[in-house]
Amino acid sequence: MCGIFAFTGNIGKKSLLKGIKALELLEYRGYDSCGLAFWVKTGFKVIKKTGYVEKLKEEILKKYKNLDSNVALFHTRWATHGGVTVMNAHPHLDCQKTFFVVHNGIIDNFQELKNNLQEKGHKFKSQTDTEVIAHLLEENFKSTKDVEKSFLKALASLKGSFGIVVANSYIPDLLMVARNFSPIYIGIGTKFKVVSSDTNSMVSFTNKIIYLEDGEAAFLRPDKIEFKNIYSTKKINKKIIVFNVNKEFTCKGEYKHFMLKEIFEQPQVIEKSYSNKIDYKNKKIFLDAFEKNKKRIKNLKRVKIIACGSSFNAGLVGKYFFENVCKIPCEAEWASEFSAREPVIDKETMYIFISQSGETADTISALRKVKEKGGFCVGIVNNVGSTISRMVDCGFFNHVGPEIGVASTKTTISQIIILSLIAMWLSQEKNIISSKEIEKFIKQIKNTPKYIQSVLAKTKEIENIVEIYKNYNKFLFIGRGYNFGSAVEGALKLKEISYIPSEGYGAGEMKHGPIAMIDKDFPVFAICFQDSNYDKMLSNIAEVKARGGKIIALANYGDEKIKKFADNVIFFDRIEGEFFYSVIAIVCFQLFAYYMGVKKGLNVDRPRNLAKSVTVQ
Repeated sequence: MCGIFAFTGNIGKKSLLKGIKALELLEYRGYDSCGLAFWVKTGFKVIKKTGYVEKLKEEILKKYKNLDSNVALFHTRWATHGGVTVMNAHPHLDCQKTFFVVHNGIIDNFQELKNNLQEKGHKFKSQTDTEVIAHLLEENFKSTKDVEKSFLKALASLKGSFGIVVANSYIPDLLMVARNFSPIYIGIGTKFKVVSSDTNSMVSFTNKIIYLEDGEAAFLRPDKIEFKNIYSTKKINKKIIVFNVNKEFTCKGEYKHFMLKEIFEQPQVIEKSYSNKIDYKNKKIFLDAFEKNKKRIKNLKRVKIIACGSSFNAGLVGKYFFENVCKIPCEAEWASEFSAREPVIDKETMYIFISQSGETADTISALRKVKEKGGFCVGIVNNVGSTISRMVDCGFFNHVGPEIGVASTKTTISQIIILSLIAMWLSQEKNIISSKEIEKFIKQIKNTPKYIQSVLAKTKEIENIVEIYKNYNKFLFIGRGYNFGSAVEGALKLKEISYIPSEGYGAGEMKHGPIAMIDKDFPVFAICFQDSNYDKMLSNIAEVKARGGKIIALANYGDEKIKKFADNVIFFDRIEGEFFYSVIAIVCFQLFAYYMGVKKGLNVDRPRNLAKSVTVQ
């Protein structure tokens, strides 16, 4: 889950500061420690720091503000092996300090390799798995006297996941790059090359990129590039892709945090998730991605949604829509647990893989299992060109722009909307619902930005409620139906952003254990809109109230009953289509979590111990 950025060649004045800026855009991938290695006339210099990239930036501004280096490696770390120390920060070096390595992933056989190298006299300075790569290069070079051959030989020894970039003192302008289950992108410029863990950090350098696939290596020089298969060492050809990213998405603008900016972007960007999937003229759902596979998809009898984190919670909401509207059995499952067994794969099931980054390791592992057994795979991802987007049979992009804050906000809502469109398309093609019902749904989905705006209009009210509850140290979120998934997502957001232990539960399960936790110090957030589950939700809320629990409710204007039970109520207009209440609830919980984190003085964009793109299992 670490972030890598590197360049070779002339990227312009103040190149180190440009590299630092790119690294800051990768900080969502990990921020335990950071470091860089850069070339000067006397050789490579290395700087490492614990904590945020800002510390690295301060050092550069103090000592190397105007230095223009033509080769540099940058890294921001999410610790896997070894504690958060300067010694464990990347880049890692060999004994002779000739190879400089940055790495994202986990080397499964590092201890075996380390023991072997130590027997040969190599001295290790860190606790990391990455350091073995530097020493392998050094050891291999003794016999090959060739840095590229040493690199390929080292890669063949590694087991596990890796995105690797290596610089060396023998050929200083050469960057050696490799990928196996960890994302690496190469940017092509005029007499320079850049390497990164994602495309967002490349925006200010180039819009021409090459996707490195698993088992591939690249050798980059300012005016030259060569690709090889890691295992056969044969040369391969790669295609350059032109991409475009709106730079405004990577800036906070007038907002204090990316998370708040991304919450407030939702009314505008969510429209992009559905607008190109609706045929407004003929009042139908049109999914271009399904057109080539229409016959196969129409005959599918089951849906399985596979994802992690907030993407999984979006799947919990979507599951109800598939079954309620499509009348198709649907399951939502954590990718990590799906990969932990030998699942039964059949060709009558649509497997939907959801991932904001498109690089989630557990989700990719599950996807590989399904593809190997011939299952039909559909993807929902935000990052164009990501691994999942390239692996699936067909898929959909969120089109909501880069999400920089670690906690998912706009992508979660977009995922829910896209799942509803897939379900409606299936219902439409199977003639399960009438044209009038489809027309009604299109009208409802077009109102989604308005529904989100109605929540944003209550930002101050939500902030005031947070002020009341900011000193409570545990919360419960309850809902039914579509809003079971909303409750689970609300609890996850609060855990992520404020570190408050929180549980999300189906309200009907309260009597089966969770109600034992209720007392005056355990607030309950209840989703109690006047939908098909309203009466049962009122009963569950009454049970909480009877045990002295404090209740914050989401409800509809005019609901007099809820006032008898809830200590605080956030009211909203009644809407058609109870599915869309899940959108309202989740956006409410995003704001609640945001302000709770802010009032506790926490970094809401970069919560401790987390990384946005989970690229290790």
